[in-house]
Amino acid sequence: MGNKSRQPKNAADPQKKAAEAQKQAAKRARREERKIAEAQAKKAAERKRRLKTGAIALLGVAVVLAIGFFIVRKAFPPELPGVAGQQNFGRTHSVNGQQVNYGTPTPTSGQHAGNSARCGIFNQEIPPEFAVHSLEHGAVVIWYRPDLAPDVLTDLAGIVNQFDDRVVMSPNSLLTDPIVATSWVRLKAYDGADPEIAAYIETYRGRGPDSFSCAYSHPLEWQARYCWVCHVTCHWNARSSSPHSDLKYSRMEAISSSVSVPRN
Repeated sequence: MGNKSRQPKNAADPQKKAAEAQKQAAKRARREERKIAEAQAKKAAERKRRLKTGAIALLGVAVVLAIGFFIVRKAFPPELPGVAGQQNFGRTHSVNGQQVNYGTPTPTSGQHAGNSARCGIFNQEIPPEFAVHSLEHGAVVIWYRPDLAPDVLTDLAGIVNQFDDRVVMSPNSLLTDPIVATSWVRLKAYDGADPEIAAYIETYRGRGPDSFSCAYSHPLEWQARYCWVCHVTCHWNARSSSPHSDLKYSRMEAISSSVSVPRN
């Protein structure tokens, strides 16, 4: 009998070992990929955390800067060039509506009437006692000479008409300058209807010790509303319908018909 040749028991081992090696190599590769992915995810999360922390810090800085800006702006409000600061003479009320000797045709503080002027455009001079009370409430009072040229007066009214709150425009027979803009303890004189007057109003309106709204109204409108309440007779001159047409009344009529609701 012939003997059959036998293959060694481990004859196929090299192939198995090669396959096993590939399998292990694939496992190691997958483990390395997971490690890399985990490391990248960790870095991304850390970067996101840092970005979030940085954003919160920046937001906090922005809030602090904004608060600081408003505090500084409140403590040191902006000023226009050439605007003169005035002495503060207080803000008490005069007794029994007595006239006050301000020593200037354009007072910016001091004793004043218990009522403030109605905001709007006047062509008859309003009492300074009411003007000062308006300044206390944060209004801007624009005084102009009665002999102002018509075209300049029209331009000035156009500037005032840009605003609908806390602006008073009135003639002033004692002025030496053509136009004087006043606010609480501030004033500036102008040679004409300078466009900067609008910037003056925008800058100084609302900067009185008190802050009350004083809506602008047409002269006929406030006559109908306030003259009836005060039981006085106001005369509308029908020759002109312009915002600064003639309104004929005496000083006492002006005192009664140009006031707003009393405020302390």
